[in-house]
Amino acid sequence: MDDNLPLILGIPHRIIQVFSNLILNAYSAMEGKGLLNITGSLLNQQAPWAVIKIQDNGPGISEKNLNQLFDPFFTTKTSTEATGLGLYITKNIVESMGGDIKVESQIGTGTTFIVSLPGEIYAVK
Repeated sequence: MDDNLPLILGIPHRIIQVFSNLILNAYSAMEGKGLLNITGSLLNQQAPWAVIKIQDNGPGISEKNLNQLFDPFFTTKTSTEATGLGLYITKNIVESMGGDIKVESQIGTGTTFIVSLPGEIYAVK
């Protein structure tokens, strides 16, 4: 994590829900085996944005599924494994905070979710 990450203003349990959903999805995609890399960086010092990337080396997401990923009730799992609401809710939380979420993926290489959230920089004395 970048030492200069801005303070994110939001409801703590909602922020936790965003990152829990993304981490659990990565873990599930990798079937408990693989590498998960989480990084955070400052996008802009004048108008600070925190950019958090959650990257896995799982199987990746097909182009067809990428287009539906944030749709409500969309899932590639069985109905007993998932409701298809996790990423839909995640996106809504991020957008309600004035942020953005994107996904990049390649079959056989893995997936990266990029969460950008506005923040504040406070001088510590």
